[in-house]
This record gives sequence, C-alpha cells and structure tokens, in this order.
Amino acid sequence: MLKIYVIIVLLAGGAQLAFAQKTIILTDSVLANVKELPVVFVKLKGFNPFPKLTFGSYAVVSGKWGLGMAPESSNIWGTKTKTKSSRKFSFVLADTASDTVKVNGVMKTVSETISPLQVSKSFSIGTDAELASLDFSANIAVSGDTAHTWTLSMKTESGGETVKYEGFLTDGKRTVLITPLYTSHYESPAYGYEFTENDQFYSAYLFSTNGKTYLNSYNMYFKKGLDTKLKMALSGAMVALLELKK
Repeated sequence: MLKIYVIIVLLAGGAQLAFAQKTIILTDSVLANVKELPVVFVKLKGFNPFPKLTFGSYAVVSGKWGLGMAPESSNIWGTKTKTKSSRKFSFVLADTASDTVKVNGVMKTVSETISPLQVSKSFSIGTDAELASLDFSANIAVSGDTAHTWTLSMKTESGGETVKYEGFLTDGKRTVLITPLYTSHYESPAYGYEFTENDQFYSAYLFSTNGKTYLNSYNMYFKKGLDTKLKMALSGAMVALLELKK
C-alpha cells in the first residue's frame, strides 16, 4: 500500500528540499550491509546537456533536457499569480557488463502567490500565501528485462506549514517506496531518498553540502547482493531524482 506523508516544513527555501524532512536515518546496521558509491561528474559543453556522471561501474553515456516552458498568469486585481513549468528529459545509464537503462521523464511544477486585496490604506481583504506543487515522473526500461517496465512517480504539494508527499517506483506488480531521507553520518547533514519494499532496504541517494567550500557531494548506496536488473532500475531512478537537486 502506498503511503502519503504529511510533513512539517523545517527548511526555508529550496522547494525540492521542503519535503525532505521526514527524518529516516541510515542506521549503522544498514550501512554495514550496503556499498557506497560516490558520484563523479564530467563537465560538459553544449546546449541543454544532461550531466554525464559515474558511480562505481555505472555511467550516464548520453542524455538531454528539453526546452522548459513556464507561462505565468495573474488575476485582474493582481492578487494572485500562478506559474506553471514543464520540462522533459531523457538519458541512458550503462554499466561495465553492457547492461543499460533508458529513462524518459518529465518534471512539472506549479507555484502560486496570493496577496491581500488592498481596499484602502487601512483595510485589505485576504492574507499572503504561497502554494507549490511538483509532479515528477519517468519511464525506466532496463535492457534485456522485457518483463518489467518501471515507472517512477513523485508528487508533492506545499502550502502553509505542511507538505504532502508521495513517491514510488513500480512495475505494475511490485512497488518500491521512495521516502525522503536524512542522515547525520556526514560532517554536514545529508538529505536524499531511500528505496524500500516491504520495509526491506534496497538503495539510497544522498547529497550534502560542505560548510567550508559550499560544494555539493553526492553518494549512491546499494544493498549488497541485489538482483542486477533491479539494481539497474534503482540506479536509473536515483539519477533521475538527482536532477531535482541540481
């Protein structure tokens, strides 16, 4: 059964981080049975490139972002402004065993600002409010695995002091939950996502910022002994989610 989390917002700014506050910690027992793979980025030149990166034996070998659309509208009183954005992306991730995963996705966001209607210098109607939503989805196809076509879905809604969140990876028969993650195993706190099925840990993606250099670091974690095809699907999903932060 899918879980919908209602989470208290603790961080200011960064809409993509606002829902990453359900504190789930990577325990020592979990870390003892996983493999940590640092993410290394390759600098690219050109128009709208998808960042090439490597972690362990995996590498993004191609990819691109589509052109973004962000139309804005407002009401006749100027008290409500809404911006909708939509952007597609695609990439191919490969490993040294010649397995590949192809990912095609789209990120849609809606942000709305509401201001009071100023009737006179001393009287207004309404209050200030900011609302935002994210709909992030992707189709994930692993080479040689025609029995499973995975779909990544992540949705958030924020407004006031709470955020609604739902995230999962499914092939139609099995569902892997994607849960916002926090851990203090770094010098600086790290945030990201944990992938579990029936409370069994599969993988995690974490990012943290060095307080001295202000540089971000990214790491992938995998449970040891994972099925190769499932690991490829999880890798494709985590690279897609990495784009939410960058």
